[in-house]
Amino acid sequence: MLAHELRNPLSPIRSALEVMQLKGFDDPQVRKCRDIIDRQVQQLTRLVDDLLEVSRINSGKIQLQVERVDLTAAAQRGVETSRPGIDAKGHQLVFSAPDAPVWVSADLTRMAQVVGNLVNNAAKYTESGGRISVQVAREAGEGVIRIRDSGIGIAPEMLMRVFELF
Repeated sequence: MLAHELRNPLSPIRSALEVMQLKGFDDPQVRKCRDIIDRQVQQLTRLVDDLLEVSRINSGKIQLQVERVDLTAAAQRGVETSRPGIDAKGHQLVFSAPDAPVWVSADLTRMAQVVGNLVNNAAKYTESGGRISVQVAREAGEGVIRIRDSGIGIAPEMLMRVFELF
């Protein structure tokens, strides 16, 4: 029921966004904001769709939409969703990536979600004014994302449990 209720406001947001795109605002700042809204509505829609499949999530059978993805674009989307938390605490964000795309077979939304979650945690647990770095690289033919921060880190006894659900 919650997933259906969350889905209802997404339709008018999507419609308003389409009207904005049809009107073709020339201001670069407006275009940038519109693009951000578009990407975030896509991500919210996907997440709400996942809520509709709660039984599949609980059984670990989330269906990934694997496609050819530029890892840099996925990391940038994840950072974008984390920007409010980064800015609120006055963190310095350093993003680095190769000039050429780093192509991987992945689910773009899930990759962005993972990066967003990690960067959100970095922003949350790093003292105000700290440093967060996100690095995309290609190493030994594989795409790699590294996220580092100047926070206190995870207690060694928690490392084995860090990826457990809740």
